[in-house]
Amino acid sequence: MAIIMHQGDTYPDAVWQLFDDDTNPISIPSGSTFTLYLYDPRTNTVRAGTGSWEVNSYTQARATYSWSSHDTATDGTFRIYARITTPLGQISSTDEITLNIIPALIVGGIVLTSQDINIIQVNGTAISAGNPVPTSITSLPAGTNVIGHVIVDSAGSVSVTSLPSLPAGSSIIGSVKLTDSGGTNQIQINSAGQAQVEDIEQSGYIALTSPPANTNAGSDTVLTFSSQVSRVIVQNNTSATFYLDFDQVASTASFAILPGTLLVYPKKCTSPHLYTTVATPLNAASGILLRGAL
Repeated sequence: MAIIMHQGDTYPDAVWQLFDDDTNPISIPSGSTFTLYLYDPRTNTVRAGTGSWEVNSYTQARATYSWSSHDTATDGTFRIYARITTPLGQISSTDEITLNIIPALIVGGIVLTSQDINIIQVNGTAISAGNPVPTSITSLPAGTNVIGHVIVDSAGSVSVTSLPSLPAGSSIIGSVKLTDSGGTNQIQINSAGQAQVEDIEQSGYIALTSPPANTNAGSDTVLTFSSQVSRVIVQNNTSATFYLDFDQVASTASFAILPGTLLVYPKKCTSPHLYTTVATPLNAASGILLRGAL
C-alpha cells in the first residue's frame, strides 16, 4: 500500500488501525496516544509528524491523522508508521507503508493537470472574490521551473504581471499564448518571460439605449449603452467643436472634439456625455457619430 501526495498537501487525512497476527483489530486502553513517524532512507533519519490525531475507537485501535504542511514539505519516498503508547507506557506500532511526496511545480501557486483548459481552482479551492487568481509571485525557491505566468479574470479580460527575479537554477520553459473568451485579446509570453499583447476590437457594437435624435443645445446630453463598453469611437462630422466626457456631466471644460476628428478611445464606460452649443444630429452623416465596442 502507498500514499501519494504533492508537496505541501494536507489532505486527505490518513486512517490508522492496529491489528493482531490474525488481522483482527486490537483493543487498546482509553487514553492511549498515537504518533506518526516518517523514515527517510536517503538520510537514514526518522522524524515525528507534526499533524494532529483524532482517536476514532479505542476498542478497535483506530485513529485519524490530519497532515501538517511540514510533514509533506520535502519531496521523496518515505516509509511511515503509527506508534501507539498506552497510559502505562506500553508501546506498539503499526505496519509500515510507503509515502510518495511528488514535487510541486510552484509551491503555493496554481496546480494544473494536462486535462485543464480553464483555471478553475487556486490551491485546491474554487476561484471566487475571496480566493482570486494570484496576480504576482513574490518569491520562488531555488531550482523552481516556471512554465509561463498568465493571469485571466472571470470576465475574460487579460492581465499579466511581471515575474520576480528568479534565483539561480530557475528556468522558464517554452512560451505561453492565451486568447480571451471573445477570441480577440491575446497575450503571448516568450521564453525570456516577456509579454507581447495583441488588442483587437471585437466585432459589432454595443447599442445605445433610446438615444435622442439630436443633442441638447447648450447643456449636457447623457447617452447610455446597454452594457459597459471598453472603448468609445467618436467622429465629429460637423463644423463646430463639441465636448465629450465619460460617466459624468459634460461641459466646455470636458474633452474638446474638433471638427473632422475621429477618436477611438480605450475607455470602460457606460454613459458617455456630450455638450454642444446647438442641437446637433446624433449618429447622422452630418452630425456626431458615437459607437461603443468591446
